[in-house]
Amino acid sequence: MGVPDSIKKKLAETTSKGGGAFLGYGMYLLMVKKWFFFQGYEGISDIHEFVILRAEKKIVQEGDKKVDREPNPVGSLASHVIAYHGNSKTMAEQKTTEFFLALFGITDDEISGDDKVKTIDECTGETQPCKGMIIGCDIYPKEKRNTKGEWLALPNFMHIAKPNAPGENSAEAAVKRWAEYEVRMRQGAPVAAAQ
Repeated sequence: MGVPDSIKKKLAETTSKGGGAFLGYGMYLLMVKKWFFFQGYEGISDIHEFVILRAEKKIVQEGDKKVDREPNPVGSLASHVIAYHGNSKTMAEQKTTEFFLALFGITDDEISGDDKVKTIDECTGETQPCKGMIIGCDIYPKEKRNTKGEWLALPNFMHIAKPNAPGENSAEAAVKRWAEYEVRMRQGAPVAAAQ
């Protein structure tokens, strides 16, 4: 399912500001497995599925509490969900925009709202052209606004390489990276060895 018609206009008008994720604290290099919108019981969600290619431990502070945990392991799968419903819906378009801009290495000023929506619609459709692309992610703590003492692990997605230029995120590199990953998975070889 591409971008639902019900959110295309608002998504086109939205700029980047914040984030949300379910990865543990750490610095990551992620490979896109799938990017899609899903119509569930509670509403629409924008879902990013990743393969973790690199993970570095990050010790953080949640208020006065030091949090010292291992990051998600290399080779494991992770998901990032942006809910277009519930408490998250007010920033959903913004979060989708931030992910898109980081993945493609562009700013709000470099793409029109209509072109952004068209590209996101293509990326989240059946052909999955972003499969195999890489993106950086730093997971950091943020205290919940309405629930003091409770913390969220939020992402700051970072651009790695432009998709339409020679290099790490070119179409050819992404297709090759994904094919190598699939071969390694069939062979039971470690994911990190392919990187």
